[in-house]
Amino acid sequence: MLLNDCIKIMGSGMLLLVMPGPTNTLLLFSGYASGIRPSIKMIIAEWGGYFCAITFWGVIVSVLAQHGTFLLGIIKLLSAFYVAWLAVKVWGFSLQSRPTKIGMKTIFITTLFNPKSFVFATYIIPSIAFRELQSFTAAMLSVFVALLPLSFIWVACGKGIARQGKLQSRLWPMFFYRGLSLAMASFAASMVYHSVAV
Repeated sequence: MLLNDCIKIMGSGMLLLVMPGPTNTLLLFSGYASGIRPSIKMIIAEWGGYFCAITFWGVIVSVLAQHGTFLLGIIKLLSAFYVAWLAVKVWGFSLQSRPTKIGMKTIFITTLFNPKSFVFATYIIPSIAFRELQSFTAAMLSVFVALLPLSFIWVACGKGIARQGKLQSRLWPMFFYRGLSLAMASFAASMVYHSVAV
């Protein structure tokens, strides 16, 4: 891979990663519930999830394509149901008196099922990256460079919302949690629609 390929991965990756989704929602929530410093390890968990998922899709997507789109559709539906389960879980946070902290395991698993990994592996990263170790290393470092600042921004936004909420209303956490839950539920519904429509 050339330097131009790495720049393309970083540019396209940042456009993809800045979009709201289940992982970014949980990073926002982590910043809100725990603050910036404790949430740094969540970014590491996110990177680990993307690394594993992108590698998985990049290696096997061609094999799955040979057997039709049925198996891919099943995987997409499972991803959608997992995001829907997360939406229900986040809705429950609003009923608790103290914010529940997001764990690294939750961030990691959520990122594993994040459809953005599929987009990275099939559209953004050149196929040669999954055949040559040097190209693979360069591609994954490019993804990390794109991911790091955007993930930090999501965490910082969560911390900013927490500060603002404490000044405005004690009801703010309830509206915040349920707003996040509805956003994740909408994302899951969109995933189900696209899985069935394809």
